[in-house]
Amino acid sequence: MFTELKYVGDRHVIEFQEFMVLKNFSKRTIKTYTQIVSQFMAWWRKTYSETPMSDDIVRKYLLHRFDVGKCIFSQH
Repeated sequence: MFTELKYVGDRHVIEFQEFMVLKNFSKRTIKTYTQIVSQFMAWWRKTYSETPMSDDIVRKYLLHRFDVGKCIFSQH
């Protein structure tokens, strides 16, 4: 199954992919989650590369996504 996945190269993303494989996530879910985490990591490197990862950084990213019109919450 690993050979069927396209790893993006970031150590953390690869570890996350492996975790999802071991938890038997579907290939589609793994692909989607990998894209989401990769987008976050790219934003973090661009915006806060000198700041250690923290809950506050994740919160800022979610607020950023909301500000640019990328829905992060489902509306009921």
